[in-house]
Amino acid sequence: MGVVMKRALALLLGTAFVLAFSDLPESNPFFPAVQAVVQRGWMQGYPDGTFKGEVVLNRYQLATALGRVLADLGVAPAPVSFPDIPRGHWALEPLGRAVALGLVSGYPDGTFRGQQELTRAQLAVVLGKLLDRLEAPKGRPLAFTDLPGSHWAAGAAARAVSLGLMSPYPDGGFRPDAPVNRFQLAQALAGLAPWVKGQAAPSQTPSGEAPAPKAGGASVSPAQAVPEAPGKGQGAPSGEAPAPKVEGAPVSPAQPAPEVPEEKLSWSGKWVGNKGGEVYLLGDKLYRVKGSELQEVAQVPEGALAALPPFALVAGGVLDLAKGRKYGPIGASDAPALPAPFGRMEEGHLALDPSGNYLLVVPARPLCDCSSRVVRLALLNTFPVGLYAEHIYLLDAPEARVAGVAWPESRKLYVLEAVAGEGRLYLVDLRGAEDLAFGVWDEPGSDLEAKGGAGVKPVAKTLVAVLPEPGRGLAVQGNELFTAGGEALLRFRLP
Repeated sequence: MGVVMKRALALLLGTAFVLAFSDLPESNPFFPAVQAVVQRGWMQGYPDGTFKGEVVLNRYQLATALGRVLADLGVAPAPVSFPDIPRGHWALEPLGRAVALGLVSGYPDGTFRGQQELTRAQLAVVLGKLLDRLEAPKGRPLAFTDLPGSHWAAGAAARAVSLGLMSPYPDGGFRPDAPVNRFQLAQALAGLAPWVKGQAAPSQTPSGEAPAPKAGGASVSPAQAVPEAPGKGQGAPSGEAPAPKVEGAPVSPAQPAPEVPEEKLSWSGKWVGNKGGEVYLLGDKLYRVKGSELQEVAQVPEGALAALPPFALVAGGVLDLAKGRKYGPIGASDAPALPAPFGRMEEGHLALDPSGNYLLVVPARPLCDCSSRVVRLALLNTFPVGLYAEHIYLLDAPEARVAGVAWPESRKLYVLEAVAGEGRLYLVDLRGAEDLAFGVWDEPGSDLEAKGGAGVKPVAKTLVAVLPEPGRGLAVQGNELFTAGGEALLRFRLP
């Protein structure tokens, strides 16, 4: 049973299941809170199997996490208009839910300043407003060594701590200007759960937000409290200024990779992919390859480019076959999930990580009418569906294309590149790449492809093998590789 299905059943039956993060042992004081919020779908871990609780959050990320909580409460988003948030920005919908309930607002100059680090004082005030809407207890008065009673966040801080949503520091301080991390946000959201469960939508009566103090200082982890939200797919990390320009193609081995012989199997299809270690073949329907036979899995819409249950890729978006919903570009879809440039995608590929928690969408060619080597890799959460991270991959040449992708292991992503009539199989490491999602390159009208990726660090790739023909799609099982040829499913044995 997949992780997503287990999570759904756990929520339905009120049972618990353990999500293992390699950097979060059960002895960690934040372990129960992280488990609780991940099960609710309010936060997620990273594709490499870590939670990264020390990562510091910004105001955009808080709004996004709150948006997930408010969506469970049935709160509809309100129109949002801040001069520093461009049209089509990824945070507009969740931010709209928070604004509708009066949980967040802008600064006196009208700006939102979403990339500014979130402080503990700001978090406490937002939590206090939501607790009011949920008709939660007022808590008890508390005094902190560094927070006078006249401070604008003093009452909210005392309430959040007394109700267990935040923790004081061992020296008795609250540290109102300290930044909030993912552990702390997990603690806060887990503390809200008793009042969110079974609640109808709270009264949507906006109220003003006290001006936030300057967020500064290094990230601090309280001894007994919860850091906060994730960067990308959880609260979705914010965009920063482009990294220094990186010249040249990603790393390839000094020695040429060996060619591998091909074997033609008796089935034909237009695309092949992996899910959970199994091979799926897309033809007139979606099939699972089991030994010497094909098993029908699902009907797929005409024109589907790729499919891994329950998802199918079509021009410009991703379909959820089970829910009958199409996820399209941010700013141009009623179910925004993909970066805006993906509205120009006409062909591409899907890959699911082994856990089923992350869906990779990869265009076959650069998303521009120009000569470029830049292909975007969009990584989506699958529960709930939403943009998690975005990276760039550099083709070997402008005339090349991505012929397939496979994600058989958490730290191994394979990309099959078609160029000069052959298939070049690369092993790609996403961990060393710059995350572009929700940043300057991800806004509508971005000319990243036209600039050839200048200013952005591409993912590193290592040549593994050369195939006599590229095929379409990619699946990897052990040392066997599958791709769909023109008239047959092709199998290769890697060295």
